[in-house]
Amino acid sequence: MYIQTYDTTVCEENAILIDYSTLMYPKGNEGGYVAVGTKVDGIYKQRMVTVLDWINAIDYDVNCYLSVNTYYKPQRNVRSVRHLNAFYVDIDYYKHGVSFDDVMHTLQHHIEHERIVKPTYIIDSGRGIYLIFKIEDVPGKYKQTKNLYSAVQQYICDLFADVGADYGAKDIARVLRVPTTMNTKANKRVTILEHNADAIYTMAMFRELVYPFGLERASKAPVRASEKKGKLKYLYNAYTLYKARSEDLKTVCKLRNYDVRGMRDKFLFIYHYFMMQIHQVEQVALYYTLNLNEDFVEPLEEKEVKSLVKSSVRAYYDHLEDKTKGYNYKNETLIDLLEITEDEQVHLKTIISKDIKYARNNERRKASRRSENGLTKRQKDKLSLIERVQELHEQGVSNKQIAEQLEISLSTVKRCRRAVL
Repeated sequence: MYIQTYDTTVCEENAILIDYSTLMYPKGNEGGYVAVGTKVDGIYKQRMVTVLDWINAIDYDVNCYLSVNTYYKPQRNVRSVRHLNAFYVDIDYYKHGVSFDDVMHTLQHHIEHERIVKPTYIIDSGRGIYLIFKIEDVPGKYKQTKNLYSAVQQYICDLFADVGADYGAKDIARVLRVPTTMNTKANKRVTILEHNADAIYTMAMFRELVYPFGLERASKAPVRASEKKGKLKYLYNAYTLYKARSEDLKTVCKLRNYDVRGMRDKFLFIYHYFMMQIHQVEQVALYYTLNLNEDFVEPLEEKEVKSLVKSSVRAYYDHLEDKTKGYNYKNETLIDLLEITEDEQVHLKTIISKDIKYARNNERRKASRRSENGLTKRQKDKLSLIERVQELHEQGVSNKQIAEQLEISLSTVKRCRRAVL
């Protein structure tokens, strides 16, 4: 274990950065070098220093930056990466007309739906937000590891696209603002809002979030936030929508005991198209489509599947060039094509009719209006009135006096007295 030593000028900022460094770079100088950058009057300067020395290179009163990952030699580039230490996302929510609360709502939503985990750090960068997910460091010299890192970074950006994830700030060699230093544009200090010391993960765990073979997902343009009546509209972004719909297709097959004779081609074609949208790699999409085909009671031959999905691949690339092309399936279209019944839709997340969607929303609203005892506010108020009337009656108060005291009619008093609790 390394004991990190710094200048004896101990201050609150220094203590914060010592804790930050110990968690982010636990191997000390064995981790190699980090990049420390400063920007003054628009001029950016950078130094490469050892992990144990970087705090001494910090100027708390200027724009100061630090690399997330470390390098085996004093060069900040992808080829020189030594250890991959954390995943992160830079969220410029202020550019998208949304608020900090919108970002936190989105984060909680994704955590509850097991799309992401609790961040190790939530950092106010002065105008935006950094979410940092610390992982047990892994060697960064292998191409496969770097590909996986990039895929996870893309996945995280996709999750937060609607609230301003910066797609230009997701690479391995990125630097982020240093906590406690100044953001001179905002005239604010960079502040750690939340630190979850136990939130340390493995790269393998994040790999499961993007699927084991999703290593070469292409870069996407950010999706602008949708606004409705001044509030962020929390819907699936493109990635999570395709993911949820593909799971729905598998659920339908399972409900039918994988006996989909007569529409195998439709299921496989649509599922493959969704896999292309999710993974953006032909071999990976084919792999998952063949897996689904093998579950069928009467699967197609592998060569038949390969022939079937050729047009799906073409449609995917057409869609990349022009969003109006390809297959923009509506729920109603999928329900008709695959003859999905209402009984089956009950078990699905996204491929549902408008009637079922409205029924779910109504049920959700009803549930939110009810108390722990299953009562609405009106029912609770009525029950409280009955109890109060009967209590006053037992104390010997006349009906007329009860009516005057509670400002209700005599007939209401009589009904409350007759009511059985």
